[in-house]
Amino acid sequence: MLNEMGGVRVQATSPSLGAASVRVQDMRGRYTRVLSDGLPLFGEAVGGLGLLQIPPTDLGRVEVIKGVASALYGAGALAGVVNLCFPPAGTC
Repeated sequence: MLNEMGGVRVQATSPSLGAASVRVQDMRGRYTRVLSDGLPLFGEAVGGLGLLQIPPTDLGRVEVIKGVASALYGAGALAGVVNLCFPPAGTC
């Protein structure tokens, strides 16, 4: 889903483990904050993110904020924010 958005790319870092990094605005994955229902999901270790292991059918929607969002989400959000919303929570 994310690869179809302009300015967003998912780059596999370890295909055997399903680890990937999300590149927003062509900045490295460590500058993108990944959230789950508005809460930090993977902390600072985004390079080891098992994003490819999450089945797309489990997601309700994916929200992407492109650009600097560090004032709201911290220094790890220089490229942008990806919020994964799961249906049972309904908090997104």
